[in-house]
Amino acid sequence: MRALDADGAGTGGSASEHYVWDDEKVALDFVDADGAGEVSSPELATRYLWGQAVDQLFAQEAVDDGGPEDVSYPVIVSVL
Repeated sequence: MRALDADGAGTGGSASEHYVWDDEKVALDFVDADGAGEVSSPELATRYLWGQAVDQLFAQEAVDDGGPEDVSYPVIVSVL
């Protein structure tokens, strides 16, 4: 879990992130927008699709409002 308070001692609250791991790679990222112990529960924010090679990320899906999701596909650039 990671906690974040973007405005420090300001009036805004803190947010917390929770991670689900598959072996040594993050598979799911949940965000609790109002912080731990508050009213709302953590909601799924990001899904990751990994390959079998080390650090082989195939896709990262941003999950948000129930509409079409935003999927990012990393591009590997090799300079010879």
